[in-house]
Amino acid sequence: MENEKRIRLGICTPDGPVYRRLGQLAELWGQEMCIRLDIYPAQADSPGDADLLFFEAGEGEAAVDQWAAGRRAASHFPALIALVENSRQAIASYRCHPNALLQRETDYAGLAAALDRCFPVWSPGMIWLDLLYQRERVRVPLCQVQYVEAQGRNTRLQCAGGMIEVNKPLGQLAELLPQPPFLRCQKSFLVRMSAVAQIQSGMLVMFGGQEIPVSRKQVQEVRQKGELWKSGF
Repeated sequence: MENEKRIRLGICTPDGPVYRRLGQLAELWGQEMCIRLDIYPAQADSPGDADLLFFEAGEGEAAVDQWAAGRRAASHFPALIALVENSRQAIASYRCHPNALLQRETDYAGLAAALDRCFPVWSPGMIWLDLLYQRERVRVPLCQVQYVEAQGRNTRLQCAGGMIEVNKPLGQLAELLPQPPFLRCQKSFLVRMSAVAQIQSGMLVMFGGQEIPVSRKQVQEVRQKGELWKSGF
């Protein structure tokens, strides 16, 4: 597994519940995208060495101007995501040219969409698998892996771009896959929980249409662990 870089995400808000909710959603996002993420409370006058920074656009024009001045003066300034409650705050936030806008009372999908607009900033923190495929070394981003399947001494990886079979046993590969977002659903399979569309008749049905057989006992375990992880969404 490659890449030791950690992405620092600062949340600048005096509102404790908002900070905790954003922190929880960001932690889930980091797990889903397989990114090493450090989340911390930031201050308006001292954003630290953040790569990504959430800030309150509703604290007045002076506060927004402070962020704008900081962006102009700094040689390195984090990607800004403005937390807004209405169109007036959204318009005011444009004074500091935020990378994205985000509703303060957001859900997981809203946060993920805002962070997608900052891809060049956090992409260096993505974790990759370095594997042998058809006698060549290939690098596979973990966030693209949907499930893995044992094939004798080899392992098949179903990725967003297609299937590859690598010269590595499932047991060794499983040690490289963080849990969550991956889950060992039976002896021969690990699945990404967000790639499971539904569970029915002893089968995990993936969004790609593939069906993975599991026992009744395993179905209950997969459902419980999956629901526990997804409850943060």
